This record gives sequence, C-alpha cells and structure tokens, in this order.
Amino acid sequence: MDISLIGIDININALQITKNTMINNRVKQNEITLIQSDLLNAINIEQFYPKIDIMIFNPPYVPTTDEELNESQSNKLLSAAWSGGEDGRVIIDKFIKESNF
Repeated sequence: MDISLIGIDININALQITKNTMINNRVKQNEITLIQSDLLNAINIEQFYPKIDIMIFNPPYVPTTDEELNESQSNKLLSAAWSGGEDGRVIIDKFIKESNF
C-alpha cells in the first residue's frame, strides 16, 4: 500500500511544533511532508486527484470580528488557530472555493 502524508499550515511555528512532535514520537522525517502554505496555495492540488482518499481539515471556526481575524493572522497569534471571522466560516469558505471539493 502506497501512502503519502502531508501536513500543511500557514504558521511556521505550528509546523515546527509538528516536527518536534514527530521527533518525540520517533516518526521518521520522510514519513510526513510538512509544507508552509496558506491552505493549498503552495501545492498543485491537481496532481493529487483522484489519489486523495482522506483529507483532514481543522480550520479556525470560532466567530470573531474581522479585526480579530486579521490581527491574529498577521501577527501569527495563537488565536489564529480559532479565529474564523464574523460567522466563523471565513477560512472554511475560502478552502472550499479554492480546493474545488
């Protein structure tokens, strides 16, 4: 069975934490590819069709003001992990639109 695991996050600090977690759990560096990207922008998603069987998406979803959303993202604050804009769907809707899923 051929399996590829890819982790994508816009926040380089989150990716470093993921890398440290991999090391602490003895996951080999070549078993998971980590990519810094705003959603799927850094990869050619077309190359993965129809190969993606499972995609786990853990977006920010808590309703916040647009000001809170923008500040948390531009300053790479921890609150960016949950700041979802006025209706909590800003990142979710952007992902659906860009991914064509």
